[in-house]
Amino acid sequence: MRDGKLIKINEESYFDLGRDAVKLKSPDRLLDITYDPDQIDFDWLPDLWTAYGPKGLVALGFFVMSLFAVQIRERHKSIGFLEITGDPGAGKSTMVEFLWKTLGRPDHEGNDPNKGTVVFLARTFMKVSNLPVGLIEGKRGDDDKRSGQRQYDYNELLVLYNGRNPRGTGQKSDGYETHEPPFLGTIYLMQNERIDAIPAVLERLMSMKVDKSRWSDATKLAAVRLERWPIERASGTIVHVVRNEGRFLPYFFERFDHHDTDMPRRVPGLHNTRPIKCHSQLAAAVEGLARIFPNCRQEWIDEAVAFIDQMALDRQQSCGGDHPLVAEFWEKVDFLISREDSTAHTEGKSINQHRDRDRLIAINMPLFEARCHQAGLRLPNMDILKKVLRGSQSHRWVATKNVNRPDGKVLVCWVFEQPAKAERII
Repeated sequence: MRDGKLIKINEESYFDLGRDAVKLKSPDRLLDITYDPDQIDFDWLPDLWTAYGPKGLVALGFFVMSLFAVQIRERHKSIGFLEITGDPGAGKSTMVEFLWKTLGRPDHEGNDPNKGTVVFLARTFMKVSNLPVGLIEGKRGDDDKRSGQRQYDYNELLVLYNGRNPRGTGQKSDGYETHEPPFLGTIYLMQNERIDAIPAVLERLMSMKVDKSRWSDATKLAAVRLERWPIERASGTIVHVVRNEGRFLPYFFERFDHHDTDMPRRVPGLHNTRPIKCHSQLAAAVEGLARIFPNCRQEWIDEAVAFIDQMALDRQQSCGGDHPLVAEFWEKVDFLISREDSTAHTEGKSINQHRDRDRLIAINMPLFEARCHQAGLRLPNMDILKKVLRGSQSHRWVATKNVNRPDGKVLVCWVFEQPAKAERII
């Protein structure tokens, strides 16, 4: 497609673009597209809204935005990752598989990063341009971790945000040439629970949870119709969208500028620039749907944009929190303290060994482990916990030192600020 015109491949397997001629590097064909401009319809859009509401429109907006990933990243330098979570049976797979039908790819949900080699994943990212790449069920439970199954490290996504290569290779030559083609698509993640990663990755995510809060007989019937929708009737959507690049992209960039400025004003407490940027892109893409689909209602768009505002605030709060192991540690500490009687602190029997317990909290790790065993609590990996505990944000780490207990004895403790007093202590 060039300037809204459909160009067919010639007899020599090239696309003739006037002064330029383009040949695909791979014979692999991912998409099976049936397009007739006189027969195309978008009767599926009301069903998508009925089944999934604003979340369906958000996912559609992301897929449409993905078809212009190169153009958007050329101007914005980055595109955020969409994270879709939800309990089994909530309808995530049905929604995503239908959206792939609109792009001409049947029976596709994504790739499990835990089942592929490093080379497989790199080629999966590199083989597409202006298309989404899905990573599904990459987050495993504790049982899989204990069994030794390979776990995909989501921190590796960081370079893909700006379109950089996840894996460079050396050229077979006598020189020092390397090959690092750019990433030209977008990323969505889909699993039951949110991923764990470093804050730099988390703040690049746009997360929504698919649930049954809007579930009714009508939503069930709409989801069934989407599931059964013939790909021949849906696959032409990708051609229709790309042909309308001139209508969509200028409006997208205009609305992005609006949301990037206005979103922190209309959402109290929202200030982190990266979630604002990512979700402004998503809001602009959703608003641009009205330029492509004539049956997309304005009230749907308004509700979806309001939902994206809350996604941005939720993401800011989520990426500013503690590492999951640290959060689990403080949950256990709070539980152990709640079990203590009123004399535990004065007698030196409290889990908090500091004398000034209103201002500071001192934890002796062997005592913490013993108390967890007594309370029947599962211990976290203590070696990893100690590495990340110094970065605790809810209770800021002060030092690891000898502490005089209320009963006069001395113990080596990890000392933290109590959160209620953090601002006064600074």
